[in-house]
Amino acid sequence: MEWKLSTFGRSTPIRQMARATEELGELFRAITSDAAPEKIVIEAADVALILADIGVLLGTADWLFGARPPRISRPVRLVTYTVTQLGLLAHEVEMISSGDAGRSQSMALSALRAVIGALQELVGCYGHDLKLAIDAKMAINRGRKWTLDGTGHGYHQGAI
Repeated sequence: MEWKLSTFGRSTPIRQMARATEELGELFRAITSDAAPEKIVIEAADVALILADIGVLLGTADWLFGARPPRISRPVRLVTYTVTQLGLLAHEVEMISSGDAGRSQSMALSALRAVIGALQELVGCYGHDLKLAIDAKMAINRGRKWTLDGTGHGYHQGAI
């Protein structure tokens, strides 16, 4: 989180959700394009990394919630489930951001847990651990050159 903040600056919660949606689109594309398992695992780590800030917003210190074995063995089904849960999370984050935090805080946390749990299960389908995949992705990210977009995010140079 410290590296993200010092590299990209602050972002808004709803912009975080927009960026998470971009990353989830890349994951969905990788799975439906028969990408190599390593590519799929790295894309799942990207989604989780973006959602780390949402975990902080919701007051969650351990935003990965502990690993668990896969319960769904179909990666496409896991990603479509994640798309649905991310949509629910985006709705709740927008409500929190606009000051309507009553019911939304617990609902947002539940949706975040569902997204992270599905990502854990997904990488587990390929014999990987999400925390280790995040560490590997962060090593890549720290070595990249970034073009900042002014919203607390950026795109690595050479990205499409």
